[in-house]
Amino acid sequence: MNYCPICGEESEFLPFGLIQRQNALCPVCNSLERHRFVYFLYQILFMNNNFMQNVLHFAPEKCFADVLSSKKSMINYLPADLYPENYAHIRLGSGRKVIKLDACNIDLPDNSVDVVIANHLAEHLEDDKKFVSESVRVLKKSGVLIFTVPFDINRDTTYENADIVTEEERRIHFGQEDHLRIYGNDVQERFKSEAYTISQIESTVLPDSSREKMGIVYDRAYIVRPK
Repeated sequence: MNYCPICGEESEFLPFGLIQRQNALCPVCNSLERHRFVYFLYQILFMNNNFMQNVLHFAPEKCFADVLSSKKSMINYLPADLYPENYAHIRLGSGRKVIKLDACNIDLPDNSVDVVIANHLAEHLEDDKKFVSESVRVLKKSGVLIFTVPFDINRDTTYENADIVTEEERRIHFGQEDHLRIYGNDVQERFKSEAYTISQIESTVLPDSSREKMGIVYDRAYIVRPK
């Protein structure tokens, strides 16, 4: 029996993916491995805080939106995407919807957000470094950006090629038709800046028994904090 830290339910996780991964999908909230890993980190970092948090969530997953939007006394939840019409399935109550924001040009004031969450977003963006710098701009000094990207553990450096433009080529080279790169082991170096710190957290920080219970495979998340 598996346990999902997002919905809090125990169930038998299901296979998922074109190349099926066992114990990947929570049948209750539809969370995947990376969602559960990032939510676990979010809980560790923030859930014990006793102040109202402004949480900006790009490309919001429904499993996250359901639980974060329900904590209205502690979280001002701001789900956002450049194409909010793609998120009609996310219902926040009180007529609230996913708002339109460009992750590379965030129309929010400086120092206004406590947490930015972005799961597998940066690989879709032409200027992924601008996304990180913009997120840092809107973060409060005590704020945190948590993001994940798909990566090839066997690559030393990130692979991208501006000449690869068709969906078929991108699928072959980057693994998906709307991906612009495949990240390597250089993510921290790629996003290195004098304006913030960036650290890598691997899912192996969790005991094997906990990862097996929560259906979390080997993964990496990046924690960015303004200096």
